[in-house]
Amino acid sequence: MLHHRQVEAGGISIHVVEGGSSNKPAVLFLHGWPQNWAAFESIMIGLSTEAYVVAIDLPGIGDSQNPPRSNDKKTLAGYVSRLIESMGLSAVTFVGHDIGGQIVYAYLHSYPEELQRAVIMNVPVPSVDPWDEVKRNPYIWHFAFHAVRDLPEMLVRGKEARYFAFFYDALSGRPAVLTRLPEKGM
Repeated sequence: MLHHRQVEAGGISIHVVEGGSSNKPAVLFLHGWPQNWAAFESIMIGLSTEAYVVAIDLPGIGDSQNPPRSNDKKTLAGYVSRLIESMGLSAVTFVGHDIGGQIVYAYLHSYPEELQRAVIMNVPVPSVDPWDEVKRNPYIWHFAFHAVRDLPEMLVRGKEARYFAFFYDALSGRPAVLTRLPEKGM
């Protein structure tokens, strides 16, 4: 069974979902884009008999507050570090998917002594080959688009389902199996 709560970390409230026994090794899951903690729900349930499983909504996503500072990966890694400290976690294994993987990478560089293990899945890491080639891929134009503060939200407001469906269709290995949410007002 998974439990939800809010944890204060670095001056913001982070939505935490956890399961298993806190005296077991901790596995902390960081989701990708455009996801939240639920991307790891089934694996957390299965792993909760062997580990203390924790997933969060990254700052600014889901039930976590927007950070007052930048959303760069190093800053987000700092919030995760403070979350780990607030929760009293030790011997943590990080599992990061997509943007979560980039945050794990930033964490490894900023706090190299704090992690037991790290898994980085399905994401190129900025400044690590083949990053320059990846940046030229026309299917990931949204990296730069989302770096512009407030513009993406303003332009897609009310059309979020259609906007995200574009990415699921363009980037998914099997887009037909994805459930579509209706547009607001339709």
